[in-house]
Amino acid sequence: FAFRLPTVTFNAEGETSLNFYGSTMAALYQSGQDSGGTQGLVAYDKNGNPTSKLPTTMTFSYPMVGRFGVRYVQWKNGVPEKKGVASEGDEELFDVEFDLVWEGWSALTDYNLQLDGYIKLAGAQNAQEIQFQPVIIPRQYKDTWSFRLGGHYHPLSFLDLQGGVYYETGAVPGRYTNIDFAGFDRIGVGLGTTFKYDRYSLSVAYSHIFQSTIDVSLDQTEVYKQFPLQKTPPQDVSAEAEPLKVGAGRFETSYDIVSVALKAHF
Repeated sequence: FAFRLPTVTFNAEGETSLNFYGSTMAALYQSGQDSGGTQGLVAYDKNGNPTSKLPTTMTFSYPMVGRFGVRYVQWKNGVPEKKGVASEGDEELFDVEFDLVWEGWSALTDYNLQLDGYIKLAGAQNAQEIQFQPVIIPRQYKDTWSFRLGGHYHPLSFLDLQGGVYYETGAVPGRYTNIDFAGFDRIGVGLGTTFKYDRYSLSVAYSHIFQSTIDVSLDQTEVYKQFPLQKTPPQDVSAEAEPLKVGAGRFETSYDIVSVALKAHF
C-alpha cells in the first residue's frame, strides 16, 4: 500500500508572444514593433517597459495518489527459506499481481494563466492602457480509479515473459473535453519479454490503449474561445454567443507505447 500526498500546486513561469489576427490590430502591432515602441500598438510589462513577450504565470494542481496491490509468487524450487525473500539460487517461476490505483484528479479544476502587462497605442494623445485579463481554462477533472492485473512467466534462465491488462475510469468530463489531454475511460493491454545474459538484460515491451469515443454537442460543451483583452464569457452565455464555443465534436483516441531497456547488474 502506498499513498502520495498532499495535492501539488504548480506555479509555472514563462512568456507569451502576441499575435493579432484582425488586420487592423495586426498592422498597428507590427508598426509598434518596427518603430521600437514609439508608434503603433505596443505591449508593456507591468513595469511599463515595451516588450514583445509578456511575463506569464500558469497555475494548476496535481493529485494525491493512493495504491494498493497484492502479489502471488510461485518459486521454481519451492518457497525460499526466508518466506517470500529471494536469495542467490532462488528463481521465480511465475507471479500474478493485482493493483488498485486511485488518483485525486478533482484537484485540477482549471488552468489559470495570468498575463502580466498591458497594451497601449503609442504616440496617440490620451491613449488608455488596456490590461490583459486572466485566461482561465476550466478542466473540472474527476477522480479516477484503475484496476490492473498482470504478471510474468520465467520458463528459462535467460528468458522472462510479461503481460498485463488494465481498466481506468476517465478524468475528463464530457462537457469540458478539450484536445490537449485525452483522459477518457480506457482499457490497456501490454506484452513484454526480457533476455538475460551474464550481468546484462534486454527488455522490450509493447502496449496498446483503447479509449472511449466521446461525442460532445454544441449545447453540452463548456469550452469557449477566450480573448485576453476582454473578460471571459460566463458559462450561461446567450444563444448569440454560441459561435464562441469550440469544444463540440467527436473525440476519437488510442495510442501505442513501445519501450526498450538495457540493464547492467554489478
